[in-house]
Amino acid sequence: MDLTDTTSHTYNVELVKTLSTNMQAVIARYGEPLGHHVAIDRTETGAVINFLGELQSADTPLGPWNNIATNSPYASPDTSAARFYRAAE
Repeated sequence: MDLTDTTSHTYNVELVKTLSTNMQAVIARYGEPLGHHVAIDRTETGAVINFLGELQSADTPLGPWNNIATNSPYASPDTSAARFYRAAE
């Protein structure tokens, strides 16, 4: 290709990089089910909790944990008390 050519050209290129063994191990589980995870987003009236599994709540991180009878997402009301959530089977 002549570098003095000022006309426009388009080229499609595919770059391939072989992953190291360590990088293969890091991404090996991507695409599998997430398991029992919790994602909490703040709203004007409280919080919205998205989860996989059964959502549980407690007043302290040590429990006791109580099941919340709802499917994801769960709208948690705004309260002044601290509340802890987890997803379980």
